[in-house]
Amino acid sequence: STIQIPSEKTIQDLLVWVKITEGQCKAEDTVFVNIGEAVKDVELGLNREICENDSLIINLPSNYLYEWNSGSNEANYIIKNKGLHIVTAKSKDGCELTDSLEIKIVALPKVSLGNDTLICQNTTLTLNVSSEYETLWSTGSKNKSMTVDQEGTYSVKVMTQTNEKVCGIAEDEIVVGFWNVHTYNVVTPNQDGRNDLFVVDGIEEGDWQLEVYNRWGERVYYDQHYHNTWNAQKLKDGTYFFNLYETHKASCTQFSNWIQVIR
Repeated sequence: STIQIPSEKTIQDLLVWVKITEGQCKAEDTVFVNIGEAVKDVELGLNREICENDSLIINLPSNYLYEWNSGSNEANYIIKNKGLHIVTAKSKDGCELTDSLEIKIVALPKVSLGNDTLICQNTTLTLNVSSEYETLWSTGSKNKSMTVDQEGTYSVKVMTQTNEKVCGIAEDEIVVGFWNVHTYNVVTPNQDGRNDLFVVDGIEEGDWQLEVYNRWGERVYYDQHYHNTWNAQKLKDGTYFFNLYETHKASCTQFSNWIQVIR
């Protein structure tokens, strides 16, 4: 048979007595029931977000024994890592209670728009930031990307935050300009200080390659990193043809034309 304890809320110890009679047979017994101390006030709360490099301190009652899934036995427990954190509290009478808490780490923001750059006129450049950030561009836009088609300085601020605080703000800027390259068609290598070199305006930025060919298609000059230094000294007077291009090969930085060498 089953003996019902009077109430689950009973906190006193109980002495339970039972007597059984069947015909002339009788039996009786007693048992002492010790009602242990229930575990109370051990709650980790709702799942939380914390900022990168921050920590969450959990303060639990000091009158219980604790076992965390990390192996710690501390009542004042410091959480720095993401994931599921589980604790079991045990009273002196052996009663137990288990609770858990999921922690998400919100990273500090990082942003880079890249180096200052040049683009071709009538083309665009798309600037991007991570989709996980709250974003504010210098134009007022809050989109995760911005398309640029004008010269200027463009900046962006990005932010990450939890439900409780801002984790951090990062910002960067980029200067965007247009390529403005102009080539000439005459070299006069007579050392008079005028047109002695094949000078191309606007190639101070970037990495340019120059190839020069004679009329038979033979390459007579090549410079992988051209800096306005070719003087045609070893060539006869005449018409030659050149290919000049920036190594990123934007549409407006590729030039093919003729050049006249005259002494």
